[in-house]
Amino acid sequence: MLCKLTELTFENNPVEKEANILNVLKDKFPYLNNASLSRFVTAANAVAEKKETNQKVSIMKNGADISMKNCNTLAKKKALENTVIKIIQKEWEKEMERLDTKKNGQFAKNPASKAGDKSLVQSGHAEIESNKILYIYGNALEVLQREEFYDVVEEMHITHVRFDLIVYHLNLEKLRKFTKLKKLVLSHNYLQSFILLSKIECIHSLD
Repeated sequence: MLCKLTELTFENNPVEKEANILNVLKDKFPYLNNASLSRFVTAANAVAEKKETNQKVSIMKNGADISMKNCNTLAKKKALENTVIKIIQKEWEKEMERLDTKKNGQFAKNPASKAGDKSLVQSGHAEIESNKILYIYGNALEVLQREEFYDVVEEMHITHVRFDLIVYHLNLEKLRKFTKLKKLVLSHNYLQSFILLSKIECIHSLD
């Protein structure tokens, strides 16, 4: 009788990926030895790790969109992410110089400096980890329109994005749709006024 089976091995079969494979085996084959069960523990852990990796979704661009399809390994993907973030940091430094020039009145003396209101940060990167933490770097606020994030994101980090762009009324409307958002971390946002900061009070989910 199969219920008396003490040893079982089947490699590279889809059934190995079943989430409850261990419980099924223990129920149907109560006499399976530890060696057999340990093989399925290893397989189950591998599936879990792969699932966790897949929960990280990235959106990157540097001028034109950068495709992630060619990043067939985690190392290549991470390297590309780091490259884009470094580019964003450099663009942010130039944006700060531009804003300081405008603030100091040098734009009025030299209109050719092109110190307008358009941000010089044109590259962007966004990623979500574990379907709970959303990271936004630079020109990537369009990620706020992804409806699948509205009911899962609990924490958001926004870096190298001007605060006036974050609280632009269309973006505020999108932020209000994140019903589980409890923590908002802001870094390098050129926030110049507490009055401007008060605009995020409309995000009622925040503690």
